[in-house]
Amino acid sequence: MITIIRDVLTINRTWDRSRAWTRILRFAALLLLLALPLNSFAQAHLLRQRPFRATEDQRSGGDHICDLRSDSNDDGIPDRLGDYVCVSGTVIAEPCTYEPEGRFFWIRDRRCGMLVYGSAEPLRVGDSVTVDGRLRRAGRGQLFKDSGLESISGCAIRKMKTELRGINPNTRPIPVPLKDYCSNPSLYSGNLIEIHGIACFSTPVADSKNLFCWAGNGRDSLVLYLDGDTGIHPPVENYGCHRITGIVWRMHVPDHIAPGPMWCLAPRFRADIVEHRCSSEAVSASWGEIKARFSE
Repeated sequence: MITIIRDVLTINRTWDRSRAWTRILRFAALLLLLALPLNSFAQAHLLRQRPFRATEDQRSGGDHICDLRSDSNDDGIPDRLGDYVCVSGTVIAEPCTYEPEGRFFWIRDRRCGMLVYGSAEPLRVGDSVTVDGRLRRAGRGQLFKDSGLESISGCAIRKMKTELRGINPNTRPIPVPLKDYCSNPSLYSGNLIEIHGIACFSTPVADSKNLFCWAGNGRDSLVLYLDGDTGIHPPVENYGCHRITGIVWRMHVPDHIAPGPMWCLAPRFRADIVEHRCSSEAVSASWGEIKARFSE
């Protein structure tokens, strides 16, 4: 009996020491957690500071451009509006393209692109960058009130810091059939695309120093935004077929173009509009015929 009691006491002491060490380890883990940076992996999970991403790293681009437009409750406001974000991408429209002071540029990561604004940056198309900043609205009369882009809408990153990480040789635009673009242009918001087989152009409408016009292939049409700082003018009406490259965004357009905001394709420089063989989708038609069809 004495032997049994002694064994029980020994086991209890061992169990108490084990529980004591467990408490110490848990306390040490808690202290380590509190010492970590606020946006770290552990706190993203345990404190639910923000959703975890597979590439979570403040210096490598923890957010993806595609995520920043997410609007889970369909209230027209991005879920992460106002958040501090860190994204990586390739420059597809460098500073001074649409605004001479160089305060705006566009980046993309695969299928998604976004406007970045702030102080001027010495960047070129193809530069691979990481951008830290706040996700903000890019509304009319606010961000763009002193530039030719005063009527752009959507969201953008107000940068706090930009880090040049190298050069990405793949800056080619995404080829998009005109009918696919017209069915849902928001899919390409902020990205660089090219459309083939544009065979007819309307007479351009001037808004200050900028031009707007309709362009199409006889079946579908889009609005071209030709910023005055690019020096681009539309081709002669109904003269050959063209391939048009540009960045997609939504703008308030002159009343002669449309009564409300429209998705526009914005070429960056003159080489973004070139003669190109007509696609099988292009049909011969005058602009008057196309205008009558789409105004019904």
